[in-house]
Amino acid sequence: MVIVSDIVAVVVVVVVVVVVVIVVVVIIFIVVAVNVVVFLAVSLYSSEWQTAEGVTHCAYASIDDTDMMAKVNIKVGLCSVNVTLTGKCHNLP
Repeated sequence: MVIVSDIVAVVVVVVVVVVVVIVVVVIIFIVVAVNVVVFLAVSLYSSEWQTAEGVTHCAYASIDDTDMMAKVNIKVGLCSVNVTLTGKCHNLP
């Protein structure tokens, strides 16, 4: 014959286990939510995600033999794109 105190003890253990599982799930949800918010804030307000740089030599004008060394910098972010072209002409008269 099952004693009432044994049934109460089982119910208490089950309730404690359920409460612990719920608390763990809530903590995991909060940690994930905070990480997502921090990631989005950094992504939105950081200056850039990716940068690239290249150097090329090209004709300054099609009618003469002046050449130009150009440096291209590209910075891409979530809220901005920056393309910078700097150059120096060679063989200028």
